[in-house]
Amino acid sequence: MPTQRHAVAPALFTIAALAALAAHAPPARAQRVTSSVDAAAASVSYDDGRGDGLLAFTPALDASAGAASLSLFGTLAARDAGMGSTASRGGGRMSLAAPALGPLRLEGSVLSGWDAFRPGVTTGYWRGEATARAGTERGKRGAWLSLGSGQAMDGAAWHAVATAGAGVWTRIFGATLEASLTNARGGATNRMVLSSRQVAVYDTVFGADTIIGYRTQTDTSWVRSLASNTDAHATLRWARGALGLELSAGRRLSAGAEYWGDARAMYWLSPRIALVAAGGSLPSSIADGRQASRYMTFGLHYAGRRPHAGGSREPPTASPTPSPAPTRASRPALEVGDAARAGGTREIRVRVGEAARTVELMADFTDWSAVSMHQDGAGEWVAALPIAPGTHRVNLRVNGGPWRIPPGLAPVSDDFDGAAGLLVVK
Repeated sequence: MPTQRHAVAPALFTIAALAALAAHAPPARAQRVTSSVDAAAASVSYDDGRGDGLLAFTPALDASAGAASLSLFGTLAARDAGMGSTASRGGGRMSLAAPALGPLRLEGSVLSGWDAFRPGVTTGYWRGEATARAGTERGKRGAWLSLGSGQAMDGAAWHAVATAGAGVWTRIFGATLEASLTNARGGATNRMVLSSRQVAVYDTVFGADTIIGYRTQTDTSWVRSLASNTDAHATLRWARGALGLELSAGRRLSAGAEYWGDARAMYWLSPRIALVAAGGSLPSSIADGRQASRYMTFGLHYAGRRPHAGGSREPPTASPTPSPAPTRASRPALEVGDAARAGGTREIRVRVGEAARTVELMADFTDWSAVSMHQDGAGEWVAALPIAPGTHRVNLRVNGGPWRIPPGLAPVSDDFDGAAGLLVVK
């Protein structure tokens, strides 16, 4: 099938992006590697009437090394319709961030993906994006602006695409609200324009100039046009303990008043396993070559284990030595003590595997405000904070660097579309 061949370019680009990160980011510099797997039953339908019930399996990988980061995902699904019928979807994003300029951060990204969920049709895209982000020091609010250029395949042919977007986000009443305005232009086509006009009919007698009637004459012309969509979009994210919710809604401001919306809920059964339910509608996309669709899904999410921060081991020596007895440093890198008094104040202790001048902690129990920790004289960093029993999300920052997941904690989504460590407090 010709459309299947079109999906090869985005798939090869995704693999090339992974190879490029591996070549330029030695393990010793790796800051974080997280993985997850989703298994779900889903139903997808499209505007042209086609659709399927699916059993989908989705692995994902996120890695960062210094200022570089990479995200990859792929979905393989078995359709209810047809023996052995399968569908696939996948994509990736590779980004490189420049050093922060105060509250401003510049980032360059390359994105690619494909979608073969729609029966008989495969779409794909690739593009580069430049993004500027700015936010307050405590992460209460921020804004972003992006420009992109690339190509998208709508199931029949590749088209040049240009994108632009701007958005703002803020924390309000314990939730995160994000609003954005995006535009995508592309898919140049030639369309025929018909125009009609009245032409006078004269007397057939030679030399006569008498008009005896009128006839309609139709003229044709060709016009080259670009499709353009401008979308307004809003997302609300809220999480408390083991429960996380996300609500999203949008409206197309051009090419007709198209509306869409979806909802997603995640409940953590354990530090690594969560129930996930989602459903709603998605708009057509010029940038991704995607047709409008509706979906429902329900399944399990598993957060895989990560290597210890630092990600590297010393090469083996010629004469291996016996493993040393367990020491203080072999305990978990982050520990929470028992409640010291009725107010629930607990001592939280952190060990970092690097020379640290400052260590800061930010979590849902600090309302995502940065809290400075102090050394206890034994190589550990300590803070006393009110922490209630249950599951919490935590991030650390060492020497004013990037916020990252504490070693040994499972990765989960935070309130700012990022990642945090899941901490269980008894």
